[in-house]
Formats: sequence, C-alpha cells, structure tokens
Amino acid sequence: MSRLLLLSTNKLSSGGANLSGVLRMAIGLKSLYQGHKVLVVLLGDAVLCGLKRSNPGWVDRYIRSAEIHEVPVYVEAESLEARHLTTAELATDVEPVDAARYLELWRQADLQLRI
Repeated sequence: MSRLLLLSTNKLSSGGANLSGVLRMAIGLKSLYQGHKVLVVLLGDAVLCGLKRSNPGWVDRYIRSAEIHEVPVYVEAESLEARHLTTAELATDVEPVDAARYLELWRQADLQLRI
C-alpha cells in the first residue's frame, strides 16, 4: 500500500544550505520507503529558495536529484504572487501549486513533516 509523505517549510534561507537539507531528507525518505510518494512544498518566504537566482549550482543538483528520485518540489503559487514573483523565475524542476491543491495534498498525506 503506497503512502504519501509531505514535507513542507516556510522558513529557509536562500543561501541553499537549508534547502539542500530538506531535499536530502526527502530523497532519503524516498530511498528508504520505496513505493511511497514523497513530495516537498515550499511556502511563505521559503519560496525564495525555489528561484533560479537563489540557488548555487550544487543546490540545483539536489533539485535535479529530487526529480530523478521522483520527489516533486513545489512552491505555493500564492506565496510567489505575494512576493511579486512569477513562475518563469522558478528553478528547473520546481513547480507551482495553488493553496487549495496544497491543502488537498496535506489532507491526503499519511505523514506531514513541517520543517
């Protein structure tokens, strides 16, 4: 039986170290619990970490690794809009998700980790 594990955060620095930690945790959970779905959602100020300009190359490698391991990385669209940012500014493999969809995923998740 497949389960959904949701990692979300709203307080990360754009320097990358904290985002890489969240992505390492998500990839590790996906590797440990094969067959389960793991996803990451960046909310609030954490959406800044999902931007192209905010990530050094080594963080982009973690984002690509998450994609390879089938761990989607989302940013809340409303948080982007509140900061006058567009989806065109997002890093490769980072996708927007609206608040209603995030809440739906949160309700469906068997485990929610708020980091």
